[in-house]
Amino acid sequence: METGFLSFIRKQDLFSPGDRILLAVSGGIDSVVMTHLFASAGYHFGIAHCNFSLRGEESDQDELFVKQLAVQHRVTIYTRRFNTEEYAGKKKISIQMAARELRYAWFEEIRQKNGYDLFATAHHRDDVVETILINLIRGTGFRGLQGIRPRSGKLIRPLLFASRQEIEVYARNRKLRFRVDSSNGETKYLRNRIRLELIPIIHSLNPSFDEALMGLASQVERISEYWDMEVGRAKTLVTKGSGERISISIPRIMQHPDPHDLLWEIIRPYGFNPDIAGDIHASLTAAPGKRFFSATHQLLKDRDSLIIVPLHNTVELRTIPLDKPVIITPSSKTKRISHRKGDFSPGAPSIFLTGSEIANCPVTLTFQVQTRASSFVIPTDPDIACFNYDKLQFPLTIRKWMKGDHFFPLGMRKPKKLSDFFVDQKIPRIDKEHTWLLLSGNDIIWIIGRRIDHRYRITGQTKKVLMVTARV
Repeated sequence: METGFLSFIRKQDLFSPGDRILLAVSGGIDSVVMTHLFASAGYHFGIAHCNFSLRGEESDQDELFVKQLAVQHRVTIYTRRFNTEEYAGKKKISIQMAARELRYAWFEEIRQKNGYDLFATAHHRDDVVETILINLIRGTGFRGLQGIRPRSGKLIRPLLFASRQEIEVYARNRKLRFRVDSSNGETKYLRNRIRLELIPIIHSLNPSFDEALMGLASQVERISEYWDMEVGRAKTLVTKGSGERISISIPRIMQHPDPHDLLWEIIRPYGFNPDIAGDIHASLTAAPGKRFFSATHQLLKDRDSLIIVPLHNTVELRTIPLDKPVIITPSSKTKRISHRKGDFSPGAPSIFLTGSEIANCPVTLTFQVQTRASSFVIPTDPDIACFNYDKLQFPLTIRKWMKGDHFFPLGMRKPKKLSDFFVDQKIPRIDKEHTWLLLSGNDIIWIIGRRIDHRYRITGQTKKVLMVTARV
């Protein structure tokens, strides 16, 4: 067992001899054997134990046992009690999922605070078989056939080389003491039913089933390496952008031999689950406008693209007199940009920001007033708008666009609905929702960042110019 343990660590390159490893120890036979193997090999390790408060006195006895185990091996121990049922209720997830989230978050917290290089769990080969069967029963893609990997980020699983039977033999020969979780015999949990009922039936049909399934998992893992390379190549062809906005080309993804799985690989990092991935794939040939949500992002099906943006957006408030180029960032207390006409003199309190109408406007506006000289040239930057100052009615206001809005696009003498303008400009629906307007009185004078109103343009008779610069 010791030889297989050391060989597996070297073969999988799990860690270096000098690394500090945090062991997740429940007190059960698997984690006790893992602890004994680490101690026998002379590795540097500490122990972390979670008390999930699910089995009353039994859970407390587990905690006490693990503390004694740490004393026996003269290593540092970390313990924490969790109200797992309360956490599961708040998050609306299963007890098993709640326990998983709590322990892994806590292990990572300990690792970072106390200088451990990695943390280890005592998953073994039988766990791999059970996990693959669970994935098959619930429905899985090819990744679900890989089972459990020896390393995932900072998490390592150094017992995957051993079967449950080998672990039991090792513990018996070394006369190791361990705790037995009474819930392991309850068949209300799917994993227990598979272990206690399904696998014995399969073994009666094929005693070598475990080896066959592990072989399949190994093959799938090798195939996944090629798939990851293909996904990386395809992503560069079908996606644009990064960070706050990702655009996925629908025509290009539809040209891929496996559009469904490619789409899933692209949206998976943004928290979308496999079921939603199927719905998104089905929407590719549907009309634009459908939305999909994860816990952190929303995805919009537009005409020829899928657009992913974060759900959150926060902006701060700043109020500055208009005695020089002024930056104003609207926020939850912002409603209007106001000044008394002619009060652009230094020190004048000419900007007022109040109200909550444009709570999440992520736009910064800079205002400048200047006399129009013969050398004045209108900037071509779409984020800079120039207006005939003398035609403006103050206060100026900003708001989001609404159904029925219209304006006179620059170069046109007839009004046009904003909805039609958006269609003509092929502006994605998700961008429409983040479109802000600058108004003079009731007139829309600027679709910020896109087009000004023809009536407020600079002409040969313009004497004074209001220049507004937007930064989103």
